[in-house]
Amino acid sequence: MAGCLASPSGVLAEKGPQTALPAPGEESFEEKADAFHKKVSDTILNSAAYFDDFFSDERYILEDNHTRLLIRPGIGYEKGGDFESKLRISLRLRLPKTENRLNLLFSGNIDDENDLNRSALDTPLNRYEDGKDNSFHAALQYITQATKRHNLRIHGGVRVSSDPQLYGGARYRFYRPMEKWDFRFIQRARWYTRDKWEFRSTVDFDREFSKRYLFRLAVDGTWLDKDDNFTYSVKPALNQYLSRNRAIKYEWATYFESRPAHRVTSTVLSVNYRQRIWRDWLLYELTPQIAFPRDNDFDFTPGISLQFEIEFGHVNKNKDLKDD
Repeated sequence: MAGCLASPSGVLAEKGPQTALPAPGEESFEEKADAFHKKVSDTILNSAAYFDDFFSDERYILEDNHTRLLIRPGIGYEKGGDFESKLRISLRLRLPKTENRLNLLFSGNIDDENDLNRSALDTPLNRYEDGKDNSFHAALQYITQATKRHNLRIHGGVRVSSDPQLYGGARYRFYRPMEKWDFRFIQRARWYTRDKWEFRSTVDFDREFSKRYLFRLAVDGTWLDKDDNFTYSVKPALNQYLSRNRAIKYEWATYFESRPAHRVTSTVLSVNYRQRIWRDWLLYELTPQIAFPRDNDFDFTPGISLQFEIEFGHVNKNKDLKDD
């Protein structure tokens, strides 16, 4: 009979209104909203990680648990000065049979966390230096926690310079994705046998506008026990991905100090162009900049630097962004 169905008891029943139920396996609205939020958050995080890896940013390098050797020769020039050449070498060895928790770190002419201490910027190449101390660092790093949200590492080592000293400390990173912005906080505490305490902090706010544009507002600071001085900087930057092999960072950095009085020490406008050449493990970085340093009465001071990077071991294989 049309319009009728047989019930299990064999009695014919007229087909009436039925309640619409989700199809088997269909997600509810709440589940779809949560999945969309996670997808957006993961995309932003992955883009930030890709950028930090591509520009060899300490935020990424310090948490990258791969054996890696970086060799970075470079030259730089600033108005009123001479051409300057520098060589940076950094080696990370992941120790086997330690459940990926122990790393040996070696670095010359650079501290692994140099990005937190760029208040003394005399020439374009000095942006990569930890002050002006051409020291060598050797350290052992133990990873106690490594998740997307939390990362805690304990380290100890020796800084070899004109006056060698031992040091030990810890680095903690907290990450939290928000609706439109990502928040990241990094705190490092270190104690030296001669210079005593050193505290470095950084706060990042990241926002992705598209697959190729990432805005970052970074505020970082350093307090040194040896001179009781606090230096900090505010650095808004727009990162543009041109292709898998090319990217540009536009940055406006302002540096401050607390002694002898709270004041601005320098303002720097820079464009950092970075490109892979020939192979994934060979890159060059060209950085023109305009600085207004206090030591030069805030006069217009242009400069430029060129740096090459040769990488052995772990090489970035991100394929998300295709070549033009």
